[in-house]
Amino acid sequence: MVILLPEIKDKKPVLLLEETILLELDQIEMYIVDASYSSGTLYVTSRRLIWISDSNKGSYSISCRSIVIHGVSRLDENEKSSFPSCVVCQIENESELEPFCSIENNYVTVRFIPSNEDLLQEMYKAFSKAAELNPDPKNREDESSLSDNEYENENENDEQQVMLPKDAFENFMKKLEVNGQFEDPEEEDDEKN
Repeated sequence: MVILLPEIKDKKPVLLLEETILLELDQIEMYIVDASYSSGTLYVTSRRLIWISDSNKGSYSISCRSIVIHGVSRLDENEKSSFPSCVVCQIENESELEPFCSIENNYVTVRFIPSNEDLLQEMYKAFSKAAELNPDPKNREDESSLSDNEYENENENDEQQVMLPKDAFENFMKKLEVNGQFEDPEEEDDEKN
């Protein structure tokens, strides 16, 4: 969710309870969709992305939980692009974002462009840490609804298993057995004596 004008004191964001700053970088240009919001200071916190304009053009706060995906977009020398290398985020479309996108679109693209491209990896790591600290509550509910047995089977990628009730397995094996072919050899020897 994007909130216009987060609480600011002395040109710094006022942090929420138990919120910490993971990264602070100056001279970061922000784009929402295709609109530039000039240069400002980016704060990646344990709960939000906060961008404060250097020229009083506004300030934005984005909840980490509303970030669907983030990544680094590098400008290819052979490719024409309207954006230089940056960190790109897809933000869930909320009512506050409707001026930036059409109603059919569920996401808004936000780009953070550093003045120095060497900062991209550091930015990406901070965004990733913030995402790790704010897991999607929908995913946690889905995982917690699985029983231990279902969870183990869901994580096995190499082979598919079919769980049969014990009775069904025993009946299946009895139908396959011909002339004691599945009996232990020792048992056959004991029967002959």
